[in-house]
Amino acid sequence: MHKRAISCLNADSFFQADGGRSRTSPYSYSGDSAKPDESQLLRDSLFFSRAVPIALEALGQDNVLVHLQDWQTAPAVISIKDRLAQNSDRTEGCLKNAAVVLTMHNPYDHALSQERWSRLTSRPFPEDKIQTVYRRTLGELDAPPTTVSREFAIDLQQDDLQTLYFANQLQPIFEKTGVIGVDNGPFEEVRDPFPDGNILDTKKHSRSTMLSLLEEYQESESRAVGRLTGADGGPLSSLPGHVPFFMMAGRLDQRQKGFDVLAQAIREFLGPRQQDGRFLIATDPGDAPASFLEDLYQLAEEFPGRVLVCAFRMQKAYLECQAGATFSVWPSLYEPFGGVSEFFLKGTPAIARRTGGLRQQVFESAGDESTGVTYDTPGSPNREQWEAVMDAPSPRDRLSEPLYQEHVAGLTEALIRATSVFHNSAAYERMLGNLFPMCQQFSWERVWREYSEVYEIASR
Repeated sequence: MHKRAISCLNADSFFQADGGRSRTSPYSYSGDSAKPDESQLLRDSLFFSRAVPIALEALGQDNVLVHLQDWQTAPAVISIKDRLAQNSDRTEGCLKNAAVVLTMHNPYDHALSQERWSRLTSRPFPEDKIQTVYRRTLGELDAPPTTVSREFAIDLQQDDLQTLYFANQLQPIFEKTGVIGVDNGPFEEVRDPFPDGNILDTKKHSRSTMLSLLEEYQESESRAVGRLTGADGGPLSSLPGHVPFFMMAGRLDQRQKGFDVLAQAIREFLGPRQQDGRFLIATDPGDAPASFLEDLYQLAEEFPGRVLVCAFRMQKAYLECQAGATFSVWPSLYEPFGGVSEFFLKGTPAIARRTGGLRQQVFESAGDESTGVTYDTPGSPNREQWEAVMDAPSPRDRLSEPLYQEHVAGLTEALIRATSVFHNSAAYERMLGNLFPMCQQFSWERVWREYSEVYEIASR
């Protein structure tokens, strides 16, 4: 079976997402609206899916394996199977044979109405109380659906947040098909951050470089909110060596990443717990409710000199901050794989909640295997409790929820333990030395081998 990618598929008035409020999201049509408009994205999805078999035939690809990505392309399995059924005699110039697989990078799905279904296919609309894109398409695949880590494949079928909230409608399908986890490879060159073996000296140099560059950056970058200072409010470059520097980066996705969890933990860490530290929060606000960004800005005002919020894509000093930070922070509500390797390969360990792919990369042990500091939260088998947290319009509305309080408490204790590790030079040095070997366990060669096995299943 031949495999070839379609490089581009375009049409007037389709695939013109404006990027949302931040102008960076490839999926958002919401503009400056507080409520994302997903109807046009579904329209794009169905148009693309109808076009896939037609494009394959136009390119002369009549015997193919198609690898789809996420719900936005999932409907293509229906149009491909419809096309094969229409051409059951396998005449010239038509699609003759196709196997279809799909990778879920997250559990997000989309409602699918009968009217929208009719734009995709002439098949009868199934009589089912739950109508979503994945519900209608995953069972049509030629191999079990895949996701981007072994542990997230488990979470999709066992974790309360997934089985009760995000993927509740998919559990009957998963029970039949299962989910295959294929660990991501690293997204940058796998290079030892401490090649000469002088781990602590190299880390101290990276910290010094970070503090100097960040001092200049925050003075010149008008979009940054808050400011980081050193000893007694002086220049950041004067920050004492024993004061930890924490960095969190990523999308401001209030249903996944946990930036608001970190904000509440910082309030506890710097306030009642009377700890010291500096926090850099670098986030792309995307289409998150404005209240979640406002909470971060308020945090910076509450703790002058100790919190800096960059709600945009940092350019200058970003890589140096990854290398110079004491710890990166990952308080994820869920995490398919996670970008901790980007920090590991810069020489920075992680503080992480043990969820999804983070469980495979961030370890805290009494021995010499640690790559960071971890924490668990007990969760809940009650769907209403999850909804109260996940659907809350603001961080303030989450504060009274016991589930949310568990996340904040777990991260607060992890920040304090991480500070203790940092103050133990020998323990911190051992942790830094474990980062590169951890990254070496993941490779794109392994990804290819494991996906090849999925392709073999699909092609039988």
